[in-house]
Amino acid sequence: MRTLLVSLLTCLLIALGGCRGVAVKVHAPPQYSEAGVPSDLYYEKLAHETADLSAEGEIPSDPHEAFLLAQQQIKDHGIDLVPKAEGVKEWEQFTTTFPTKIFVATDWDEKSEAAKAEILWHELVHVRQYDRHTPLLMGLMYVMSEGRWALEVEAYRESFRVQRIFGVPEDKIRAQMKPRAEKLYKEYEFGTMPRDYAVNKAVEIWMLDSPNP
Repeated sequence: MRTLLVSLLTCLLIALGGCRGVAVKVHAPPQYSEAGVPSDLYYEKLAHETADLSAEGEIPSDPHEAFLLAQQQIKDHGIDLVPKAEGVKEWEQFTTTFPTKIFVATDWDEKSEAAKAEILWHELVHVRQYDRHTPLLMGLMYVMSEGRWALEVEAYRESFRVQRIFGVPEDKIRAQMKPRAEKLYKEYEFGTMPRDYAVNKAVEIWMLDSPNP
């Protein structure tokens, strides 16, 4: 429940951060068959979206250079990196992106540059999502299970791409995928989505970039 409350607070802050007075239509979540098949594929197609991912060759293979470039791109968007305040476990353990600020997790300084670079390229996907969808629509989509799922699946696709660029072995990357999808399902409360659909479809999308499908 606390995770959901944090998510709803995030959505409210996002919505208040921009687009006041602008009418935005949100696509309704689908119905699911007994087999877990959605009645329409709008959010599945949104999760497949690549418009918010980095261009081929954009991310340097050197983690230090990749970290510096991500920092610069974030700065160029007018976004500040801000340490999170401690006190709410669900809030402090994640890096969270808003239209004008990225709040980094409280253990940020303890992370390696490779880990920081991977996180920032992930968050840059959310920055581009804000640009494309508007902050208000992002906030409204994040209220829905399917919206949260689609936005995060796209961003984690970038995370796995960064690992490949840094030379992480493919078997180690693949081994992370299902646990990551299951953790997303639990922590982001995708309760209205069938678990198997959310987990398996996420892994299927992340595998699209595998050199050996």
